[in-house]
Amino acid sequence: PPQSVATRDMYRGDRHEDTIAQEAPQQSRRPGSGDRARHHSPGSSVRDMDRRPMLLWCDGRHEDSGIDELADNFRHRKILHFPTPVKFTRWLFQQRRGDITPWAVLVAGWREAKPCLLAIRAAHTGEVDCLRPDARRPELRSPTSSIWSSRRTCESRANIAVAKMIVVVEKPQQELRIQSWIQTEMADLLDFQIELAHSVAEV
Repeated sequence: PPQSVATRDMYRGDRHEDTIAQEAPQQSRRPGSGDRARHHSPGSSVRDMDRRPMLLWCDGRHEDSGIDELADNFRHRKILHFPTPVKFTRWLFQQRRGDITPWAVLVAGWREAKPCLLAIRAAHTGEVDCLRPDARRPELRSPTSSIWSSRRTCESRANIAVAKMIVVVEKPQQELRIQSWIQTEMADLLDFQIELAHSVAEV
């Protein structure tokens, strides 16, 4: 989908992308997109494509979700698929945090959204007590900036890989409940966006 100048600038010059994890998520590429990736349209460039965010998808569904149709609109024309929030959390905890530029967008189903947001909040704040025990979850990485660490207060938030989460409404009757939840959570989150989409195509 078209991006505003502000959105493009958010990802400009990013050099902090960590897409390789000890337990790598499924990588999905739209059929045939590999050939298109080597032939850019006039006026486009590899640098312009790299400014787009990476698409992360957390949902137990995949093959029938339609998410693959969106791959061409995101970085590398790939999707990192996490079948469960546990897998997403393990991956997120291995990414750099602190003085970085967010470079990914998470799309999640309603059932996955809440535990995913708990992981995002933990990565932002460094507080992991709210998460369920997981012996295979790695330790949260320390913030990359010593300046951030030395100035940390209870209101401080470390930047993380994920800039925004989009929650997909699976049933019409869920919409009001999701909107209320988003408003509540957004009031407590700084520099992080949560949006609602009525379908995967709307992402």
